Amino acid sequence: MNKLKALFAAAFLVAVSTANAASTIPDLEVDFRTIDWGAAYGLNSYTYDGVTISTVPTTKSIFTNSIDGIGILGGEPDEINPGEMMNVSFDYTNSWASAVTGIWITDLFASPDGGINGEEGIVELTLAGGSMITYNFFGNNSHQANGEQYIDFGTALEVTNAHFKTNGVAGNEFSIAGFTAVPEASSLAMLSLGFLLMGLGFAQRRKQA
Repeated sequence: MNKLKALFAAAFLVAVSTANAASTIPDLEVDFRTIDWGAAYGLNSYTYDGVTISTVPTTKSIFTNSIDGIGILGGEPDEINPGEMMNVSFDYTNSWASAVTGIWITDLFASPDGGINGEEGIVELTLAGGSMITYNFFGNNSHQANGEQYIDFGTALEVTNAHFKTNGVAGNEFSIAGFTAVPEASSLAMLSLGFLLMGLGFAQRRKQA
């Protein structure tokens, strides 16, 4: 029985550690700041865990680091500048997630472009089925030291492609830290199992008391 309880406890700990693997605010299911994306540096296209990032035009190269996430080499080297575009595509058959819920942007400041909205960026989302949604984001809404801003979709969207660019005004530039998403079903199931086993353990202790 003690061995069984130990296995239950281990299952619970694995479930909790899986759920809290990216303990940032917000938690990023796709986190471009991690070492997993470091190999993308200097390439024009890179795929990891069902997510592909690519530069437009393809003559440009990807920048990655552990603070800002991804950008494009050239101009401001760690950011997406006017005339540069980053495409992110999702393959849900990989089961890393079932839908995307938001984007974490970095390096988006109230200056230096001097416009009334600060630096400006745009993301065009293509959804499964072909419909499109566009989000504009502005530096004046970024309140953290690294120009960080979270774009909350308000719902889970089955995004197939996300196309990032600026509005073309000089000085507008930003980086992408990653995406929040609905986790894969297996992770949710593992977490639920962990809580269930913990509850059974507490019930057993009460019984013995």
